[in-house]
Amino acid sequence: MTSRAVFLDRLRSAIGAGAPEPHRPLAPVDHPPQVEPRWLDADIPMVERWARAFSVLGGHVHRTTEAELASAIAVALAGRGPVLVDERLGPADGPWLRWPSCGLEVAATAHCGVVEATAAIAVTGTLVVDTNRSGRLVSLLPPVAVFVVRSSSVVPLTGDVLRSHGERWPGGPPTNVVLITGPSRSGDIEMSLVVGVHGPGEVHAVLVDDR
Repeated sequence: MTSRAVFLDRLRSAIGAGAPEPHRPLAPVDHPPQVEPRWLDADIPMVERWARAFSVLGGHVHRTTEAELASAIAVALAGRGPVLVDERLGPADGPWLRWPSCGLEVAATAHCGVVEATAAIAVTGTLVVDTNRSGRLVSLLPPVAVFVVRSSSVVPLTGDVLRSHGERWPGGPPTNVVLITGPSRSGDIEMSLVVGVHGPGEVHAVLVDDR
């Protein structure tokens, strides 16, 4: 008996009889009943479902209109600064740090970051951010993040964002897409939950009604 045969024989002896045959139903079910998930309840508007989920996670929602957007962002910032924004989206004037032209050392002094969200996912209260709209650093480095979310961008499920990628990114997907679900949390150290370790510990969403 070869060494390979000896090894396999010992392995079979150690395993024993092996796993039982999988149980199969006597008659296959062609069309199992479809149970609609509770988060798709039509009685609750999609935007409201997202806002509730985001709040449960520890986020703060500020509802506004396009005309009052600047004022709503100011309320979320609550006078705190410096404020970091992507230079493609930030205002041309005012005490804003514009990334990346401001440089890393200056960006590191920012207390708040203002980011335009690509989409929002109602079922989990998640925000979708991509590098076409805002650099990754703007949403990760400051301890406070303020996301501008338009109501028309709210979708039911994560798959809806992926299925509509051609509409969101007609030139092809960006190099980075991040799903943000509430403040940054980590439980790696002694299984103790710590907020704000790998990103903002305080998150705000300025929800713009544009429907």
